Parts: sequence; C-alpha cells; structure tokens
Amino acid sequence: MTFGIAALGTTHPHVSVRLDVARRIEGVEVLGVADDDKDNAEAISALGNYLEVPVLSSDEVLARDDIHGVIVEPWTYEMVDTTIRALKAGKHVLVDKPGGSNPADLARLVEAEKDHKGIVQIGYNFRFSPMVEKAREILQSGILGKVVQSQVHAAGPAGDAIYRWFNLPNDIGGCFWEDGCHIVDLIVHLFGVPNGATARVSKFPSVSGSDSLEDAAVAALEYDNMLLAFDFTSWEAHDWLEAWQFTFYGDRGTLKFRMIPETFELYLKEASGEYRAGWTRWNETTFAVPWAGAPTPWEKWHIVANKSFFFREIQAFVDGAGKGVSAIPPQQALDIARVMDACYRSSADNSGFVKI
Repeated sequence: MTFGIAALGTTHPHVSVRLDVARRIEGVEVLGVADDDKDNAEAISALGNYLEVPVLSSDEVLARDDIHGVIVEPWTYEMVDTTIRALKAGKHVLVDKPGGSNPADLARLVEAEKDHKGIVQIGYNFRFSPMVEKAREILQSGILGKVVQSQVHAAGPAGDAIYRWFNLPNDIGGCFWEDGCHIVDLIVHLFGVPNGATARVSKFPSVSGSDSLEDAAVAALEYDNMLLAFDFTSWEAHDWLEAWQFTFYGDRGTLKFRMIPETFELYLKEASGEYRAGWTRWNETTFAVPWAGAPTPWEKWHIVANKSFFFREIQAFVDGAGKGVSAIPPQQALDIARVMDACYRSSADNSGFVKI
C-alpha cells in the first residue's frame, strides 16, 4: 500500500526538504501542498512546481482518503490547532519542532493525540543523526563510568535572532525556543528530564536592537548525579551544525562528538569491548555535505542541503503510522518545553535554580 503525504503549512523551510525526501522513499507518494496563508501563495506555487504536485486547499488535503499523513509547518502559534484539525480528519501528523508556542500549547497536543487514532511525531530531526545514536549506545554501555559533568554547545547562524520566525506572539522565547529546542531535545533524549535548571537568557541591545527577543543563553541542568552545562547563541559564523559540540566526562572515560561533519573521540582508561585504552578517533571519510544550501523561490533562509537526517525521520514517521506508535510523541515535546520554560523562568526572575 502506498503511503500518501501532503503538506499543511509551508512557512518553515524544512517542509520542502521533508517532501523532497518523502518522494524518494519507496512506498511513499507526495500528493500535494497546501497553505491557506495568502502571503505564501507565490512560494507554495513554486514549491508545487518543484515537487511536481498540485497546490491544494487545506480542506482538500484533509478530505482525501489517499492522503494518510500530513507534514504540518505553519507558524508555531498555528501548529497545535492545525495538528488537531488533521487528527480529527483521521490523518497521521509530522509537525515541525517545537510543536507549539509554549508548554500549555503542547499539553493540548498531548491530550489531542490520546483522543484520536492518528500518531503525532514532532520534527526533531537531529535525533536521527548516527552520531547521536552512537553517543547513546556508548552512554548506555557504561564504559565511561560515572558521568558527573557534561558540556554542550549549539548555535544558529548569525542574524537568526531578527527573523520573524524567532519573534512570534505566544512563544515563550525567541531563537533559543525555536532553534535551541533542538539541543534540549538531544540532552533529554540522552539523559532524560533534569531535576531543575539555572539559566541566563540574554538580550543585548547593541547586538540585535529592538527587532529580536534574545541573543544568547547559558544554562546548568542538574540531574541526580550529573551537572550538564550548555550554551546557545544565534550569532555564530557557521551556517548551522558545524560547530555544535558535545562532551561527556566520566570517571573511566570521556566522549566527544559532532553531528556535521560526523566525528567522535573516545578516551578510556582501560580497554572495553571493541574500544582500546587511550583515544579512539573516527570521522567521516568523505567530505561532509554542509547543512545550509542556496536560496530557492520557496525558501529564503535556513536552506537545508544536508538531507541525511530527514530520510530516517520520514521513514520513522511512515513506520510509526503503520504501527500506531510515534518515534517522537508530543509528550517528549512537552518535556523539552518544560525544561526550556524552567530556563526562561530562572533567567527572568533571577531566581537561580528552578525545579522541573
């Protein structure tokens, strides 16, 4: 049976990548694109031509029996209502991260999925990086010993802070909320929800002016036996993932990794399994495709050239729809939102540690 997919909302540029990938997967067919926002009419027409599919209305998408799943990518404040509408129409939904504007929004999504047969998968595509899987495997193996401290760095390209996407009504924050949620997702995926957070989310008027909400964030997340420090800025020279770094310090070993280009370094005091004592280093043997690409008629910013994570994401969505189980359900998005909300509250109130 062919799994039919269409788009509902095309505001975020990831939609074209997801649809381009979907049409290349055996057993999946892209059947149309829809966006009722008149401001996006020209872009969606160009996208439909590129994909060689019709431009439909949202009503047409939801009424068609041959469309089984929809990719939802409007503004964040429209994500939950659009997803619920699709669920009521009997569709499976892949909704872009963060899935909504705030924890209350995502709590509605959690309840909505319980009331309908369709699955909801949140578009945290970095979760499907082979390096994230490798890190999780190493952490779960216990070869690092007691991991008492970890450090994570992430960033968005310089200038992201001033885009409309990162300064939307009802969102609990700006670039940290919209893009930094990726890094919080990976932290929660690897270690679970922390007990609490101490954070600073800063706005520097001399950097971005009055047209942005925030410029940088730093936080300390406390677990039962570990302190994890992470930072995020929307003012970095790299296009996207190239400078993201993860380091986990254990009493028997240390692990460092990056997602693009794929690379990891593992130090062990003593040999364990396939790994020798001392340093084991690995990196991609071919030149890595950069994350960002060139602008198109339907995209002006955050153009994605590296599509490797998206193939695994779309396949997980199709497989999950068949099994009735989401790879990244709304509850996980709500957990991420709760962690980020604690960071924002810690910073806004100068209250230090905020329990989660």
